[in-house]
Amino acid sequence: MEPILGLGLLKGANQAQRGFETFKIDVKCFLTASGMTTSGFRSIFLDVEKGIDRVILMNPGFNAQAFLTGLTIDSSVGEFTEVGLTFQGIGNPDISTSTAQIGTDVGGAAAATVLDSSNVTSVDSFGTTVKNAKFSFQMKTETIAQISTQVFTNSTGIPASRVKFIAKPPYQASLSFEGSSLIQITNATNRGAPLPALDFGGGMSVTLQNAVLKSFSTSQTPGEIGAAFSASYEGTSVSEFF
Repeated sequence: MEPILGLGLLKGANQAQRGFETFKIDVKCFLTASGMTTSGFRSIFLDVEKGIDRVILMNPGFNAQAFLTGLTIDSSVGEFTEVGLTFQGIGNPDISTSTAQIGTDVGGAAAATVLDSSNVTSVDSFGTTVKNAKFSFQMKTETIAQISTQVFTNSTGIPASRVKFIAKPPYQASLSFEGSSLIQITNATNRGAPLPALDFGGGMSVTLQNAVLKSFSTSQTPGEIGAAFSASYEGTSVSEFF
């Protein structure tokens, strides 16, 4: 919104919208044994590369035409595996006015099989006593618009001929680990070598492309069993997504 100013007025005469609206939606949830798979995210991320949005439905709550631009997974010993999703879009998301409470059981959610750290496999390539593993994938995006008389205020989305929301590689992918006996991957320091796959369970497996070891630290205190290690790797993409 841009203030409209006038001579002799201590405040703006009005505020008017001069461009298109954008929005961002962050969703936190648990990784389940069905519904969240690598192949499913692959389909969505490929659409983002082409500038194709998806209808995101949160019931009760809202639905919106949006792009999935970020995915995080966090798994710790003794905890459920958590997933973070970041959606971005153009226009005004259709926020529902439903009177249903957020805590209402919807769509058989109580029957979902939630995964925890015991479902994580293939992690031994990164260390035999990993207690925490975190994965993050972020797509850089750019909004491309053309000069026109289109009014960017509708809630049904913007015509594709007017505004495009497109991914812009290279992307950012990272893996980080904490434990008491981590190892350094021998090929991680060579640019371009893929890291070993990490399977969080339920069909969610990730392999960093063009990855490199960014940081590695260790510390030990008298009275502790073993040394505490941490390692972080970064790459430009994920093999299973593209």
